[in-house]
Amino acid sequence: MTTIAVPTEQSNAEEEFEVLDGVSAADQLAGAITISAYEPVGKTIAAAIDAIRPGASEEDCANAICLVESLGRLYRFAKSIRDARLIAKINADGELTLGPVRYYVGNKRSEKCRQGKMSEAVQKIMDAAAGDMDAFVGCLSSSALKVGATRKLLSPADFDAVFETTIEQDLKTGKPVKVLKSADERFLK
Repeated sequence: MTTIAVPTEQSNAEEEFEVLDGVSAADQLAGAITISAYEPVGKTIAAAIDAIRPGASEEDCANAICLVESLGRLYRFAKSIRDARLIAKINADGELTLGPVRYYVGNKRSEKCRQGKMSEAVQKIMDAAAGDMDAFVGCLSSSALKVGATRKLLSPADFDAVFETTIEQDLKTGKPVKVLKSADERFLK
């Protein structure tokens, strides 16, 4: 994971980039941008994806898969650099407003149930709800139950009574939408 240290108001230091394989993150990004200057990215992507057809070689498929995955990594990397520089700029100059969007620096927060306190939390919520299951259910997140663990615990009939499997349909054809799936043998049991 690439980490970028944002200069503080007390520091005039340049951003520090983690060195990966002997090449700094800044140089990696610059290299990716330089490559695209010689061969437009759009044409490269289109050609790689266009090569995937019935009868295409494994190499063509692998090239397209790797290219798109690399673009995803490049996007996340460029975004992290952009965000770090915007944080430094906003810390120095104040908030930035572009049209209806206001950019400002805030603290990253997340809240979750404490480790080992789930049963206690559920009991406290049930007590506070005074038996009102709808109030309790209102405290659950959208996917609060683990499907696999629940399937093991419940009988098939009970599971089917409370869980559903939906298959997305194509609006034009009414047929199931096909998606690319992958299975990494290193993680299969």
